[in-house]
Amino acid sequence: MRKTPKALLVDALRDLLPSEVISQPKRTFTFPWERWLRGALGEQVAAGITQVPDVLRPLVSAEAFQSVWQAILEGRTGWARPWSLYVLNQWVRHNIEES
Repeated sequence: MRKTPKALLVDALRDLLPSEVISQPKRTFTFPWERWLRGALGEQVAAGITQVPDVLRPLVSAEAFQSVWQAILEGRTGWARPWSLYVLNQWVRHNIEES
């Protein structure tokens, strides 16, 4: 017996989906983070990374954060490193500095 990917979704929509859609193998979907970070989202992330929250300064230097942003601009790193730093900064600002 072959396992159907997303079986609950397929069962819920079976009468609406053509059989060729149901029988297709599962495919991946990747968000275009690299492109987004080189566009308008990149401006927001760059601003968020260059302003390191005070609570993080003993742990990491502002220069280290900026070097990660420069590395993505130069193609020396992928999207995950600057995005992770941006999310960390935003989390600290929201959950620690504003508390």
